[in-house]
Formats: sequence, structure tokens, C-alpha cells
Amino acid sequence: MADPQQQAMPVQPVPVEQVLRTIRAAMSHMPEQRVPAEAAIRSWEADAAPGFLHSLMLIVQQQAAIDEPTRLLAVVIAKNTVGSSWRKTLGTREWSRVPDEEKSAVRSAVIQLMLSDPSDRVALQLGLLASNICAFDFPSRWPDVLHHLLTAADWSSPFAPQFKLRALRSLKHIFRGLLTKRFVAEPLPQQQQQQQGGAAAAAMGMASITSRLAAERQLYRQQ
Repeated sequence: MADPQQQAMPVQPVPVEQVLRTIRAAMSHMPEQRVPAEAAIRSWEADAAPGFLHSLMLIVQQQAAIDEPTRLLAVVIAKNTVGSSWRKTLGTREWSRVPDEEKSAVRSAVIQLMLSDPSDRVALQLGLLASNICAFDFPSRWPDVLHHLLTAADWSSPFAPQFKLRALRSLKHIFRGLLTKRFVAEPLPQQQQQQQGGAAAAAMGMASITSRLAAERQLYRQQ
């Protein structure tokens, strides 16, 4: 009799083409298309299907090839998926099956896309997605997120005013989420321990950051 472990097949990533077809079907007015598509999306979310988040981000990235409503729904699904898939379950405190390299790829893409997308609606959801990620990965696995956003919002940054405002709004959502975050002490790799100094400095400078945000919001109101 064969060993059951030898018979187990590796989990295949969800391909982006399948995710795109399913999202478009979920937007259909025809129930026979919409209902199965919505069920498939809920299943991918609940199972933390490998490749699902990455496929969603690739869809959002296709600004010229894919229409705004489809990209908007993709980022909303990504935001909701992070809110469930990236947490540790209350019973086991184990991370979901989303691979660490996939999480890293999403973290790397979300800020860049938020500061470049032509759609304000898509950009808003990307900022909320970043806030959801921070609820689980800041500061241990995403220690430089505040630095990137503050640099983008700085007076001297090359970004246009509307993109600076996006960075400020994202910071607001992140700070609001961190107010209710329960920080859990856990062992970190050596390079992450070295980065903790930057995260601690960001926390100590929170008061000055808040003052700076208020000043920049006032500037945008006057423009």
C-alpha cells in the first residue's frame, strides 16, 4: 500500500488568467455566472490559496489593459483576503498558507502601485490594503513602510501633490490601525533584528510625524 504522504500532490498556485475570468464573471448580471464566481472567490480567500494574492496584484497592475471596475474589484478582494488570510488563527496561532515570498511580493508592490495608479478609487483601496498588511507585518516584517510613505509625502519629493496626498492618507489609515494593534513578541531573523532600530526610531518620532501630517493637510486645503 502506498504511503499517503507520497500520494499527496503539491498545491498549485492559482493562475492569474483564472482569477481574472472569475472576477469578471462575479461582476456579471447573470446569476448563473455570478454565483459560482463569487463562491470560487470566497473559497480562495478562506483557503489562503497560494498565488491568489499575487494574481490579484498583477490584475491591479495592468492599468492600460484591464478596465478600472475590474481592477477595483481585484484590489478590494485583496484587501479583504489580507484581513483574513494573513492573521494567525485564534486556535493555533499559525500563519495561513500564503507563502512568505508571496507576502513579500505584495508588500513590495502595494505602495508603488498606490503612488502610480491613475485611478483615485483604486489607489484608495491600495492604501487600505497597505494598512491591513501593517496590522500583521509591521514592524517585524515591514519595518520600512513608514519611511517609504513619509519620503513620498515630503515637501521635496518628486511626486505630484495628488500622489503626496495619497501617501498622507495611507499613513493616516496605518496609524489608525496601529492604535488597536496588539503587538506580539516573536523571534526575528538577524537582519530583521538589525532593522528594529529604524522601527523604534519611527515610533519615538510619532509626535513629530503627526504634526507634520497636520501641516501638509493644511497645505493641500489651501491649494
